[in-house]
Amino acid sequence: MAYCLLGVGSNLGNREQNLLRAIDLLGRTEGIRVVSRSRFLESKPAGGPRQGKFLNGAVLIETSLAPRELLAVTQAIERALGRASEVRWGPRTLDIDLLLYENVVLEDPELRLPHPRMGFRRFVLEPAVEVAPMVRHPLFGLTLYQLLEHLNQAVPYLAITGPPGCGKSRLVRRIREKVKLKGIVHPVGSFADRELMPSTPVRGQATDAGKSRLLRRCLHREMRVFLRRHHFLEQLATRYEGKDIPGVRWLTDFWPWEAAAFFRVLRRWARRWPKRVRNLVRLTAQQVCEMVDEQTPSPKLLVHLDYSPGTLARFAEERKEPISHEFPGPSGVIRVKHLAASLRREVSRPGRGPWLRLVDATPEEAEQEIRAAIVAMG
Repeated sequence: MAYCLLGVGSNLGNREQNLLRAIDLLGRTEGIRVVSRSRFLESKPAGGPRQGKFLNGAVLIETSLAPRELLAVTQAIERALGRASEVRWGPRTLDIDLLLYENVVLEDPELRLPHPRMGFRRFVLEPAVEVAPMVRHPLFGLTLYQLLEHLNQAVPYLAITGPPGCGKSRLVRRIREKVKLKGIVHPVGSFADRELMPSTPVRGQATDAGKSRLLRRCLHREMRVFLRRHHFLEQLATRYEGKDIPGVRWLTDFWPWEAAAFFRVLRRWARRWPKRVRNLVRLTAQQVCEMVDEQTPSPKLLVHLDYSPGTLARFAEERKEPISHEFPGPSGVIRVKHLAASLRREVSRPGRGPWLRLVDATPEEAEQEIRAAIVAMG
């Protein structure tokens, strides 16, 4: 028998009765034993059209069913209690989500485990902690209790990261115009879009000395940008130290560990660069990684815009702005796909809090996801 955590919700009809009937039907299903259920808590709808408030709860079960078999059972119960096809995040008689199934990690068009949005939704975590506080999230490396504490105590900022050209700065500005937050920021000198790249590319057969000077200028510039942003986040952490601030107050296009990912890529490629530059890259990368790991506050939520090079090229074409995929070096380039892979590994490191990865999402879809996440964290 495997343990499984389910989330239940309803905002149509007799909400409490709908949830109780669903839990009863789960307990009557062969291969499922209901271990415990939480209280039912009311919450605002996160995303979707205008609608009434939800009643939400969590159910811990033991089951001999495989994840996809369990999904089929929950969908059958939803249909039996009157749920019909509806718009995304719309009103519903009953919603049953598979949140966790043991330590299974599953990426499937029909089923994703763990649930990709459970780690930052307050209406999921609060009831879940009542029935399974010490269950550990297999991707984030934190227990459900720790995730709820992070939601309550972390510095109230949401960070958006992604490879060069992903448009995260534009996304920050776009959301700033539509969401009322007390201080959405867009730091100047972003790694996003073309700003990562040097203004003067290496052309022709430049001498090693000339290449070294250009590389040193690029590295010094990136370090200045990093220190300016790092100082801003330190000030933010000091401002909210010891305070439990619900929801999000700040939105930024800078995630400190993206700088670590960037310099880790440079450190690998520096083996082919002049000796002075190699030493500078090694020392700079070491300093950045130590500062980030030891001093930087984690955001309440990290949104990772994970785009393929083809999608980035399409975005640049739509904006009619050429984008360089190169950082100069004596023997070649650092391609966007290498930086994207390093960033993907950095995002996936456990213990830093929840993240939401959006793969090849359109700007409209990304905006919708982020706005819904801001509501869900409140």
